[in-house]
Amino acid sequence: MELLLLLYDDRGREWTAEQLVRQLRASDTVVSSGLRRLHAAGIITDAARDAYRYRGGAMRLDPVVEALTIAYRSNPVSVIKMIVGAPDADLRIFSDAFRIRD
Repeated sequence: MELLLLLYDDRGREWTAEQLVRQLRASDTVVSSGLRRLHAAGIITDAARDAYRYRGGAMRLDPVVEALTIAYRSNPVSVIKMIVGAPDADLRIFSDAFRIRD
C-alpha cells in the first residue's frame, strides 16, 4: 500500500526499484513483489527500463487511490487494521477495486 501511495503522490517522477527500496526502507523482495503486482494490474508503467511510474490520468482508479491516501494519512492504524483484519471475501473486494476493467 505504501508503494502505491508513494508512486501516486509523486506521479510525475520515475523511480528505480533501488530508489523505492531506499525511500520506503523496505527489502528488495517486498518492493519487487509490489512492483510486479502493480504492473500486472496496469497501475504502473512498464518496467522495461527499471523505471516505474503511476499511470494515472484517465484511470478510473485515481479516485479510489486518492480516498485511500486521505484515509491512510488521517488514520493509518485504522486502515492497516481494516486490511489485516478483513475476511478473505472483504479483502478480495478491496483488491478487486484495483483491477482495471474495460
